[in-house]
Amino acid sequence: MNEPLRQTAPRPFETPALRIARLQAEAAAAGRNAVTLLLGDIERLEVTATEIASLGEAVPAGIRDRASRLAAALKAEREGMAAINDRRRA
Repeated sequence: MNEPLRQTAPRPFETPALRIARLQAEAAAAGRNAVTLLLGDIERLEVTATEIASLGEAVPAGIRDRASRLAAALKAEREGMAAINDRRRA
């Protein structure tokens, strides 16, 4: 038995230049989203490192010291990356 032909909605014509612009915009949005996720992950690591650094005698002094330095380094990296990302949006 023959099925009736299905009609699909006509696709609007997209020139190559428009397609490239759309794809570039989608890639930029995906990149911004990835950076936002990374910054959140770094911030969570920073909080964890700060907590470990403040545990006192519960953890060895060498680990507290390294956790404290790691927290400071993570904060600096996160802030630097956020500044670059903010300039990119402007």
